[in-house]
Amino acid sequence: MLNKMMIEKAFKELDQIVPEKINLLIGGGAAILVLDIMPISTYDIDAIPFKSVIGSEELKPYRETVAKKLNLPLDWINEYFYEFTHCLPSNYGERLHVFFKGEKLICYVMHPTDIVIMKLFARRKKDESHLRYLIKNNHANLDIIDDHLSMMADKNHPGAKEAYHYFNQLLDALGMK
Repeated sequence: MLNKMMIEKAFKELDQIVPEKINLLIGGGAAILVLDIMPISTYDIDAIPFKSVIGSEELKPYRETVAKKLNLPLDWINEYFYEFTHCLPSNYGERLHVFFKGEKLICYVMHPTDIVIMKLFARRKKDESHLRYLIKNNHANLDIIDDHLSMMADKNHPGAKEAYHYFNQLLDALGMK
């Protein structure tokens, strides 16, 4: 299991071996963990290179080198959440937080508002406790989420109507509607 200290240590190791500057975008449970929002641990870090010359495939051997050195799973950085980046608001970058900044590696963490949007699109059972916590404890901006999902649903964006419906179900269940 990864905790915040181990994640920082892994990124320090990665920073020392990547050949050129790289930006990573962290989402999912790892983002919730490093932002100290709720006490969770995770097996991996949902992260993708962005605005970088190095892509996921070029990052793989460096990721695996760190995994072997620190006894982490080979895919301790995985890009699962990439398939849900299509649903992000265009201004999500304004809400990013820098978690780690090394000589060559900068790790940005998504804002809880954008994490909620992505998890609403994923609609996985394991995400429900995160969604409930983020929504109930005011970590996410519900107005941004509502406006964005409504606009996407109106445009028939794939999965938006289902995400919007799920969002409203959660609000009802939490007594927030």
